[in-house]
Amino acid sequence: MDSIGNTFWDGLASFERQANATKDARIMKILIVFGIIAIASASNYHGASTYVSKQIIALVLGLILYVVISFIDMEIIAEHQTIVVIFSAIFLAMLYPFGVEGNTGNKSWISIPGLPFMIQPAEYCKILYILVAAQIMNIYQERINSLPCVFRLGLVSAVYVGLIVIISKDAGVALIYVFTFIIMALAGGFSFAWFAAAGAGLAVIVPILWNSSLVRNDQKERIMMLFDSSIDPQGTEIRYQTARSLNAISGGGLFFKSLDRKAPLPLFLGGRGELLIP
Repeated sequence: MDSIGNTFWDGLASFERQANATKDARIMKILIVFGIIAIASASNYHGASTYVSKQIIALVLGLILYVVISFIDMEIIAEHQTIVVIFSAIFLAMLYPFGVEGNTGNKSWISIPGLPFMIQPAEYCKILYILVAAQIMNIYQERINSLPCVFRLGLVSAVYVGLIVIISKDAGVALIYVFTFIIMALAGGFSFAWFAAAGAGLAVIVPILWNSSLVRNDQKERIMMLFDSSIDPQGTEIRYQTARSLNAISGGGLFFKSLDRKAPLPLFLGGRGELLIP
């Protein structure tokens, strides 16, 4: 037991040395401090430090998990890609019987009794997806544009994206997987011919999906609102995120608001936004 504890503290000390030695780590520390200040500014209207305390606790837990996970050899996990994909599929499929919608309208969360927070499988599976995709590209690195490589990557991506869209109906998270795949494919040296072929395929598939029952009306409106100003002009439904984002960007002004805010920040109190400018 002592050896495990010593290994952990040695790893923590090593992490601290690396954190002090790299420019990226210094930037990360600045962003962490700035984020806490931003939350303190936005939540000061309540006269309490609840949000700041939660952020600090989450930060500490995140650092501990970072150190623990750093001891895991990711190459070993990546080598067992079939098992990883099966595990991911089961994890995502658990949303069907146990998933809850929360206040998002998407069945993206699993609530476990006794835990003060819910789990979003798609977020954890992002890491596994990247590991599997990277391993496939590594196996075929000498023939990255071969049909077997593209087929395996496409099949794996379809499993993740398909389960997310079909079970949780969270198109936003599914798009993150798609963009992750595109970035990795570009960085890996995929031929633009494959992208052209994918674009041609989308040109055929998208109109069919658009007119099917797979795409909800609210999802269509999220796209059409870019071209039709009559859709949710008050910004209370479909345009909510956009309106609150503009509110956050403009609310801070050129030099930001001070920490003694005496009025609520609508975006922060709304609970449905992820953009915050103090």
